[in-house]
Amino acid sequence: MGSKMGPNYAYLFVSYMEEAILSQYTGIIPQLHKRYIDDVVGAACCDGKDLGDFIDHVSNFHPAFQYTHTISETLLPFLDIDLHISGNHFQTSVYYKETDTQLFTSPVLTPSSF
Repeated sequence: MGSKMGPNYAYLFVSYMEEAILSQYTGIIPQLHKRYIDDVVGAACCDGKDLGDFIDHVSNFHPAFQYTHTISETLLPFLDIDLHISGNHFQTSVYYKETDTQLFTSPVLTPSSF
């Protein structure tokens, strides 16, 4: 995010905008809403239309926000974790993005390491 203050600015801006979004929305708001800097995960107990209306409101609230979303009843990727709903419990596993090639570079050899 550039400078050392980048994550802090992002957190403050998203937090401020989040409060504005929720205060201006008159429909059903998801019951679970957790955020890490600018990544959000949520859960809602409502019909698809209500959830779609909320997502549209959030996505169109400010031009700086570019949300992607996944709607699922059993599996949700968040950060580098897949959240699985199993009964009344969450299970987790490692989430790999589609673009992840899992290629790693070799350690750099320096003359002193020979």
